[in-house]
Amino acid sequence: MLIHYNRGAMNASKFFPFLSFLLILNGCAFSGKYILLQAGRPVERNIPSAPSGNFPRTIVVDQSGKGDFLDLSQAQQNANPGDIIRVRPGLYPRLNVVKSRIKFVGEDRGKTILQGVSLQGIKDSLVEDFTILASTDSKALLRGWNKYAVYGLVVLDSEGVGISKCIVRGAEIGILVDSSKDVSIQRCLVQNNKSGVWIEMSKVNFSDSVVYKNLGGIGWSTISYGLGLEEESTIELKNNTIISNGDCGAFVTSCDRCQIRFFNNLLSGHERGIWLDNYSTPRYSIVHNDFYANVKDNTLKTNIDPTNIFLDPLFVNPAEGDFRLRAESPLATRGLGGTYIGAFPPVGTEPGSGDFK
Repeated sequence: MLIHYNRGAMNASKFFPFLSFLLILNGCAFSGKYILLQAGRPVERNIPSAPSGNFPRTIVVDQSGKGDFLDLSQAQQNANPGDIIRVRPGLYPRLNVVKSRIKFVGEDRGKTILQGVSLQGIKDSLVEDFTILASTDSKALLRGWNKYAVYGLVVLDSEGVGISKCIVRGAEIGILVDSSKDVSIQRCLVQNNKSGVWIEMSKVNFSDSVVYKNLGGIGWSTISYGLGLEEESTIELKNNTIISNGDCGAFVTSCDRCQIRFFNNLLSGHERGIWLDNYSTPRYSIVHNDFYANVKDNTLKTNIDPTNIFLDPLFVNPAEGDFRLRAESPLATRGLGGTYIGAFPPVGTEPGSGDFK
């Protein structure tokens, strides 16, 4: 609880109803202090200053009281476009992003946990290095199905949003992107949701990620999938490892006007690798992918380009969820332009995002 504002020689006895603000005079920003009651004792804290010009601030959120603010809502209320909100480990309620051009960065992905993330009507913002879990009050409408689903992270009516290095677990749909453009999702682990990622009416780049064991189907649909694509989307999917997601690795439905560019991906351990339903005739390019050990079909109702392969990827330790490629993997140079296939380069060849074991 904030009890008074103290700046310089200002009388400390003066009280103000709203204390989380920056004092701006003649175009210059001044930082101040506030008093926080912590364990019943007053503790003085700094309000981060906003320097003149376009330089961003870093605002620290720490539940123990050792940062600038205790929670994300306070930090966001006091943030300006371009600021970075750095979040220290802890379990936080759902993050509803309400301001554009803000970066939210977790300090320790495994220990900085958000109970849902929502970005609606947002531009040019980033969410990076969090574990994101679903909460029962985090529901969004899948417009194509006219049904609601519990999500981990939703991007709706937004532009220029980045999702990076996040773990998304425990939802009906891990990541939902709807009616948005220029969305980038990279280096994420989407695991143990009923279905992994759903994209409709959006322009999305999805890359360098692992989509693993999303097995449940989503209530009204018995189909479980790693990636679901629907309705007028423009999607580039590259260098992803999509493993053991039940019915299909990628499910394309009602997608007559979709444009899909699908390359350097590894799909293994499903009933079907890619499944286009009867209502989909998208424009697509599916090249330089590896389809391995998909039980019924590697592709259903799609034409296979001869650059696609059907080889054992030789993972380091798939039983333990380590999907890096061994040095001798046949996928090491079979990707587009002689690069590797899948989310991770072969061990020992170059630095990669192999921290998602």
